[in-house]
Amino acid sequence: MSPGQFLVVFASPGDPAPQHLDAACPGRVLRLTCADLSKRGWRLRLSKPAEGRAVISGDVVCVTDIAGVVVRKGWVTEEDMPQIAGEDRYFVAAEAHAFLLAFFSSLPCPVWNPPTPSSLGGPYLRPLQWKRLAMECGLDVSEASALRGTWDEAPDHVVTVVGESCFGAPGGAWATAAHRLAVAAEAPLLSVGFATARSGPRFLSADPWPNLGGPGVAAAVVAALAPA
Repeated sequence: MSPGQFLVVFASPGDPAPQHLDAACPGRVLRLTCADLSKRGWRLRLSKPAEGRAVISGDVVCVTDIAGVVVRKGWVTEEDMPQIAGEDRYFVAAEAHAFLLAFFSSLPCPVWNPPTPSSLGGPYLRPLQWKRLAMECGLDVSEASALRGTWDEAPDHVVTVVGESCFGAPGGAWATAAHRLAVAAEAPLLSVGFATARSGPRFLSADPWPNLGGPGVAAAVVAALAPA
């Protein structure tokens, strides 16, 4: 195995993102699940992160064989631990979450989106917080929707940011606005919903776990995190 061979995806069971990524780089995508956290073989040494080990789909993988990680799940919950006795699930889930927070933060490879204290998969912001951040970035936010705490308007365009690239933008103004928000949120992988206003794009919504099934999106993630 060559160093940095695998792209690891931490996702919920019903998330199709691993399939999209696997189609872009067959045989190199490993799906990390919460069930793997209860298996022997993990190693985390914060002083020597390159000596780390992960258990993925039952197999032990050296962190030096991981080219990049895509995190699509924000928390480990009790429901993720059916193999643990009911009275212990809350404690074990909390410990597993804390362990993954430390593990993802210690990896020498890129992690998208990088964990935060509130989420394993990038920023966890409520709709009003996203809208405030968008306003601070100079994006157009309508007065009416800025006062509500839910995504209550369907976007005309959804722009997906993948590092320095943008997909689905109908023009440069949309791509620039989406990328500006992604940089401010420290979320290199982000989808941003816009309405079309007379003056250009108007911010509506943001999602740090975007759909990777759009044309070119999964391939761009692979090219950024796990180039051949």
